[in-house]
Amino acid sequence: MSGVLGIVASRSGGSSGESIEDPMFVTVIHRIHDPEGFQAAEAKALEAGLPTSVALPVHAATPDHKLGVCIWEGASVPAVREVVEGAVGPFADNEYFEMDVDGLTPQLG
Repeated sequence: MSGVLGIVASRSGGSSGESIEDPMFVTVIHRIHDPEGFQAAEAKALEAGLPTSVALPVHAATPDHKLGVCIWEGASVPAVREVVEGAVGPFADNEYFEMDVDGLTPQLG
């Protein structure tokens, strides 16, 4: 995988069947200080599969991979923050915002 580009599958495999009653969209702005480390950590996390409690319908990056923007879906900002920081936190300074998003269909709940 070449990094945070395009649209990815919004939900990974998992058989827990858990449902989030009122999911929200969370936008994450990544100010990436180690692009190679970030891309490697991201690829590893996506390969392992995301927790079924979150979805990642959109992720994008600048050509130099120093700035990334992702739109996540999850139960709360802290729930998304926990997943993101656990995967790519050491490689970027991340900001989190609950957002109203047009054009995306919620995948959770």
